[in-house]
Amino acid sequence: MADEMLPGVGRPLVLVIDDEPEIRELLLDTLWDESILAEAVGPEEALGALHRLVPRVVLLDVRMPVLDGYAILRYIRSDPMLRTSFVVMLTGVGGAQDVEIALERGADDYIRKPFALEELVARLRRGLKVANAHR
Repeated sequence: MADEMLPGVGRPLVLVIDDEPEIRELLLDTLWDESILAEAVGPEEALGALHRLVPRVVLLDVRMPVLDGYAILRYIRSDPMLRTSFVVMLTGVGGAQDVEIALERGADDYIRKPFALEELVARLRRGLKVANAHR
């Protein structure tokens, strides 16, 4: 069984799923001190990484080709090993109704791009606390 902490490291695993290389790079650079990070370029790669890594937190782009973020969110919430992962949906578009839809579908948080890095880090810390409590 995969563990959310890598042996000997003591930092939680966060998986960034986004098809935009600039966003992945920004998140990986910004969050490195907060956690162990892994990335998935798109939905197909994401499904394999989710099952292999069992991340504590998932930063998930809403709009991707082939499978959107909501399809991946359904997969996470239906898998007994993944369902306690804290999922933050990221999107470049959307209004209040989109936030409501994401939360109703099982997202734990929702952030619009562009976002303030400090806000993202604060939400990530909150997500880690929530995920720890659920495990």
